[in-house]
Amino acid sequence: MADLLEELDGFDIQSFNAGETLLRAGEPGKALYVLIDGEVEVSRGGTKAVNLKQPGTVIGELSGLLNITRTANVTAVTPTRCYLIEDMHTVFKENVEVAIGVSQVEFARLNTMVSMILQIQEQYFEAAEAIKLDLSEIPGMSNYIRYCEEVQASSASKYPFILESIFDLGEEVTITSGETLFRDGKVTEPFYALKQGELRMSMFAGMINFPITEQGTVLNVGSALMPAPSIFSISAVEDSVVIKVDDIRQLFGTEQEAGYELLRQVAQRIVDFTATFVEIKAKILNLHAVIDAKYKDKVEQLVDVMHQQERNLQIALLN
Repeated sequence: MADLLEELDGFDIQSFNAGETLLRAGEPGKALYVLIDGEVEVSRGGTKAVNLKQPGTVIGELSGLLNITRTANVTAVTPTRCYLIEDMHTVFKENVEVAIGVSQVEFARLNTMVSMILQIQEQYFEAAEAIKLDLSEIPGMSNYIRYCEEVQASSASKYPFILESIFDLGEEVTITSGETLFRDGKVTEPFYALKQGELRMSMFAGMINFPITEQGTVLNVGSALMPAPSIFSISAVEDSVVIKVDDIRQLFGTEQEAGYELLRQVAQRIVDFTATFVEIKAKILNLHAVIDAKYKDKVEQLVDVMHQQERNLQIALLN
């Protein structure tokens, strides 16, 4: 996050003493903070969730982007300094590098959450296979597996973003039926928007697939921003036309409103996936009650995996 901190040099700095509150749940707020140094504690409903101390951590952006009240309390654990961005909309329109820096943080967070959701089921299968356990023996596990499959499908389908306003930013490219636009695991710096036709998004070696038909669907923005390997592959179901944009800075520098709208959509996905995490955690806790009571001696390793997943989910909710 060093690049973001460098771009914020000259912005207002706000200092907090240990025990002082940065954000309070339920209150409105449009400003966001970017941690310079120190440590803060994030809590919900009086329960500590996670401590944050990584310089460059973005705090409080969701309420500002989505015009909702704060969802958590954030309190300084040690003397803490943060850059203050009071009006995100104006700053993002005027400072391309800050807009890109904050967007990188948000896309990294979103990709982590999506990957965790889509891999939850596989973790349990791997753990069960390692200890030669038939998951069908465990009461409630079959329902949980079906639930995971439904969550995976719905989560993957929510991942794309819609921005028709970028059609003028790039060049038209025609891809023929069966042709692959880009593959998961590869760094592909251009990003694309579907203009005509039908594409297929595939994740985890084809285990999860769904069609993309809506005009303006934006593809590969996260990979282009980081740049980082894409978490999905895109191929053409039929002859299709996409708009190819080579430089992500065109989006934030030329079409600032579109860039800001994209960030709002990312923020909404984070809120949606957070709700999904809460549901998953409830399911896991219900399974624990059954497994711990009757199968603890037989599935101790599986329970350990579930407990670790709980910790991962808790961190992802507020990190």
